Amino acid sequence: MVISQKQQYVTKSRIWVYAVLPVLILNLGSLLTYGLYYSLYYIQPEMVSRITTGAVRAATDILIFIVEWIFAISVIGHYRSAGLSIKQMLAPHGDISRFRWLPSTILFASWNLLFALYMLALGKLYPAVTDVYQGLPFGVRLIQLTLIPITAAFCEELIWRGYIPTQMELRGYRYWPVVLLSSLSFAAIHGVFLPDKLLVTFLLGIISTVYYLKERNLVPLMLTHWFVDLWSFGLFMFS
Repeated sequence: MVISQKQQYVTKSRIWVYAVLPVLILNLGSLLTYGLYYSLYYIQPEMVSRITTGAVRAATDILIFIVEWIFAISVIGHYRSAGLSIKQMLAPHGDISRFRWLPSTILFASWNLLFALYMLALGKLYPAVTDVYQGLPFGVRLIQLTLIPITAAFCEELIWRGYIPTQMELRGYRYWPVVLLSSLSFAAIHGVFLPDKLLVTFLLGIISTVYYLKERNLVPLMLTHWFVDLWSFGLFMFS
């Protein structure tokens, strides 16, 4: 694919700001939140007796929401400074409806199958994982179920599939280093302390980055990501 002069302008930003900084913020934020909660739970349980695990999870979800939108808005700002439209952000050729159905169907099926197998294994290995949203009112869960999949689908695909791989390509990185490094960064934002989820999201990242580098359209990726997050978070919240 030929990169236009306007798209080359976007390379003035630093890759590590988007590939490393969100990883550090989200992992340290989660570590501090859960670390403080469980430290008090075992040392002074009366201090957190009214705080449910669902409230702690909601706090980390709020952190993820804020951080991902900050970085996504920053990416949009870089594109807009280069004179690129929203359509060109989502598909460099400018036509968001132009994608091949077979690769998109394979992408959709791969994501759903892999995550379904992961959820099945997770339920058997860690039955208590279904209680992570315990204690949250129905309305709060419904709001989270609305916002989380949209945020993850739009922000994560824009940054880790559209922006970082393109930045790496324009700096001369070869195909597989682009795929592997961007996928590793994507996996790491989901928690370096959770090896099972790290592996699954790394594999999903590889599938998605390979798709984007071949098809150059974020729309099927965002729709697939949104759908998988919608049903998987729904199972967690309302099972």
